[in-house]
Parts: sequence; C-alpha cells; structure tokens
Amino acid sequence: MLSKLFTYSQPTTIGSVLIQNPPNMVLPMDDLDTLYNDLKLLQQKSMEWAKRVGEDLKTLDKSMCHMKEKVRGKAKAVEKANWECCCM
Repeated sequence: MLSKLFTYSQPTTIGSVLIQNPPNMVLPMDDLDTLYNDLKLLQQKSMEWAKRVGEDLKTLDKSMCHMKEKVRGKAKAVEKANWECCCM
C-alpha cells in the first residue's frame, strides 16, 4: 500500500546577519527589504508546510478509524463465534 503522507525536508534557515546579530543602528533600506522578502518567503513555505501537515493528520485519523473498525468487527465476529459454540 502506498503511503499518502508527505515527506518533509529540513526547514530553511535565513542567512541574514540581521537575525543572528542585530545591530544597534538603523539599517539601510536595501538590507531591510531583503530581510522582509526572506521572511515573507519563509512565511509562505511555513504555511504550505502547515497545510500538508493538516492533510497528513486527516489521513492518519482516517486510517486509525478504519483500523478501529476492523478490530471491532473482528471482536464481534469472535464473540459471535464463541456464543454459537457455547450455545450448541
């Protein structure tokens, strides 16, 4: 059976020095724009990742429900077989 779950890569890191070592002065607009664009891209990737995780959770919940139903069905069948054996 093929898995319907996604594979996940390692999260990307922001290579900006501004995040790692924030300066004490106001930065040039170009640096701030670059950082803003990097953060927006990271936000978009995070939202896509969260959507895939949500889909995986739904898939896992459905699988668990199916497995529980199978176990219940088998338990009922065993109980019925035991009842029939005892009554005869």
